[in-house]
Amino acid sequence: MYDRNGKPLAYNRLAYTVTLKDTGDYKTNRIRQLTLNSVAYKLITILKINKEELNNDLIISLNADGNYEFTVEGVRLNRFKADVYGKAKTEDLTEAEKAATAEDMIKYLESDNKFSLYGEKAIEYTQEELSRYGLKKHYSKEETLGILGLRYMLSLNTFQKYLPITASKDVSEKTVVYVKENSSELPGADIGQEWLRIYDGGEAFAHILGYTGKISSEELDRLKDKDSDYTMESVVGKTGIEQYMEDTLKGKDGISNGYVNDSGKFTKKAEDSEKPVPGKDVYLSIDMELQTVVYKILEQHIAGILLGNIINAKEFDKKSVKDASDIKIPIYDVYFALVNNEIIDLKHLNSKTATEFEKNIYKKLLKEKETVMNLITKEFTEGKLPLKDLSPELQEYEKFITSKLDIINDTVVDKKDTVYISWAEKKDITMKEFFAHALESGWIDTEKLSSSGKYFTMEETYHVIAEEIKKESKQNTEFDKIVIKYLLLRDVISGQDICRLLYEQDVLSKKDKDYDELINNHLSAYSFLLEKIRNLEITPNQLALDPYSGSAVVVEAGTGKVLACVTYPGYDNNRLANQMDTGYYNKLYKDLSMPFYNRATQQLTAPGSTFKPITIIAGLKEQVITHIRQFSVTESSTK
Repeated sequence: MYDRNGKPLAYNRLAYTVTLKDTGDYKTNRIRQLTLNSVAYKLITILKINKEELNNDLIISLNADGNYEFTVEGVRLNRFKADVYGKAKTEDLTEAEKAATAEDMIKYLESDNKFSLYGEKAIEYTQEELSRYGLKKHYSKEETLGILGLRYMLSLNTFQKYLPITASKDVSEKTVVYVKENSSELPGADIGQEWLRIYDGGEAFAHILGYTGKISSEELDRLKDKDSDYTMESVVGKTGIEQYMEDTLKGKDGISNGYVNDSGKFTKKAEDSEKPVPGKDVYLSIDMELQTVVYKILEQHIAGILLGNIINAKEFDKKSVKDASDIKIPIYDVYFALVNNEIIDLKHLNSKTATEFEKNIYKKLLKEKETVMNLITKEFTEGKLPLKDLSPELQEYEKFITSKLDIINDTVVDKKDTVYISWAEKKDITMKEFFAHALESGWIDTEKLSSSGKYFTMEETYHVIAEEIKKESKQNTEFDKIVIKYLLLRDVISGQDICRLLYEQDVLSKKDKDYDELINNHLSAYSFLLEKIRNLEITPNQLALDPYSGSAVVVEAGTGKVLACVTYPGYDNNRLANQMDTGYYNKLYKDLSMPFYNRATQQLTAPGSTFKPITIIAGLKEQVITHIRQFSVTESSTK
């Protein structure tokens, strides 16, 4: 893909890959498990040493607390569980299998049911076996994920063992040499070549170009109807021009025929084969340099508007002004925005790699959460004060509990119910009264609250719900954000603390000249953040405070060709192409600045006064109006 001047915007680059397939003939299942685990462990070890990225389709990762968590949800998660548990359809999963946590899945995968990580048929591997195969008695969680990930991908090719899996892409020469020289120690491992899709132009081009990725089952069903060449191994355009021009850009895969035995292993190559055919080039009307410059100007302009409206205050009463242009942004909103949009990672405050400073902030958070939960429990059980008479802080906590936690089933709530309306409008109703009505109306699934199926009295049910609120709030990051918000407003956590966390979590570098000034109190948090926004070290999209987004389109006079079509904020499409960076994707998905939204082509915006001359010219040309006729702003024309 090229711009109007022939500058490459998207192209393919040949890269080395580390591949793996099951090539062995094993006397026993125990030997098979030991051999495959051995190769997997040795591969993940050398890849880590050489700082290569491990390819893992396991959709389980480690969070900041060092615990296993799923990286997808919904249909994709159920499909993964069905694959692991050997079910053809997701509907065949048992309730226990559907409810399995990431921790449960890991235990199942490392057990004798699947990949026998520590023993086979309830018999642990002996020290002699471990030594012979180069294995360990215990693995770290990171190592466990790596081994099980490779084993899981291999298992998907059980009946097509001639198809290798890709363990790592775009590897260094050092890794290539190691794998080739140690082939006897790594049976089934090999070096392959693969074309990687590369995008130039950075975030300014992401919405135009889009990105490619491995085809999904839904895409395969749709595309196979018009082209039978598509397979589950195909790479297709996911968004943007990559998707829109799929038929033009895609080539045709080469074909190498051969023979396999009854276990799916390749035995003999056939003589007939077809060479691959490359796709066609696409030239866009976009000017690469202009697109990049407009993106930077747009970002600078938005940052300038922010700077002009930030004031050194805790709060600002928006109701006190009539014109939206007079609304100001208190600096405390900026402090909180860094937490609210997860530029500062609250989960990292209590992680194993957290600094002492982070741990001290976490202690303050934990202490305040305990106080808050005691207040909420009291309101829930005693219910003396109606919602309208509570402090804004308690109102926000209680509204969050009833709307965001997985206690009340929003899909069955009657939104026209008078009690619900009273609660939604913060009227004369207590939290206890609302939950009592919710129970009577069946808005709360009491069976979910009791795994034993035991029947509870009303008071016992209240107690169980109170404990469930505590449990869910304890591990809910959104709840933590509200706690941080009020800790900031009470100066228990200061603006300077928030700014320092930017350095502690490597959002900013401690080599920065402002770091010492900040921690030595020679620079206020207010002045510090203004300077960082001015220099675009903290960008509008990171804060997600209005205004944080914008768009600009530049067309060529006379032809109407689009020279620049810019949406801010953008994203790095290189991290989504080829092997998707799921962590980065999830971060973008949750980002409050909505970087996936193409404002230049999707957003409806009032044109403003600058468009009025065009309207007048069109009216004169179409003879709807004359040079002497006056028009009321409420009038319209169908001509």
